[in-house]
Amino acid sequence: MSGHTMIAIHKHILTANKCYHSMRQLVAIQRRLKTFTTESEVEHRVISGGTYTQRPNVPRVGFDPHFDPKNAEQLKAQHKKSRKEMISKAMTAYLESAKQYDSFITDLNQEFETGRRHLANIMGTDAKHMTQQDIDKAIEYLMPSGLFSRRARPVMRPPTEIYPKKKTAQFDAEGKPFNSFFYTSQPNFYESSFVSHLSLNLVLI
Repeated sequence: MSGHTMIAIHKHILTANKCYHSMRQLVAIQRRLKTFTTESEVEHRVISGGTYTQRPNVPRVGFDPHFDPKNAEQLKAQHKKSRKEMISKAMTAYLESAKQYDSFITDLNQEFETGRRHLANIMGTDAKHMTQQDIDKAIEYLMPSGLFSRRARPVMRPPTEIYPKKKTAQFDAEGKPFNSFFYTSQPNFYESSFVSHLSLNLVLI
């Protein structure tokens, strides 16, 4: 493979000045090495300025010697699995918090039912037919209070009315949000605005 042929092949990437220096370098390499193992090695030595010291078929970056193209799908599945495991940590933390909240509310509900039965026995009524209005009247009768603020007065209500409800999960196991407006600052507001806009368009049509 002559120098003129090689320059003709790579003329689209070599400038005139580069061609001149490449030819001089090719002659110097030929004098020093006499022969070349492959034609591609000549091209690499000339184009890279003589700094390429390895064969072209030798990888220039690190690679896994045990890599097999047949295992590409398996590696992709492992990567996807690791991503799911990373995302599932957030779901695990949320589920743990939700589990603690449910256990807490369950215990309070049992205490509320026990207190309601005792209150029914004190008032001489049937616990099964005792409504929340009857409970409020019984508490007001048994524990009268002269406090001006109603929030400071004794009450007996179901735990779900006193403690705020636990917010449901906003995303699935893969980390995708259920609401399409999740990444806005106020998803409920923007969703309502979007629905109102669609409704207005339907009315105008």
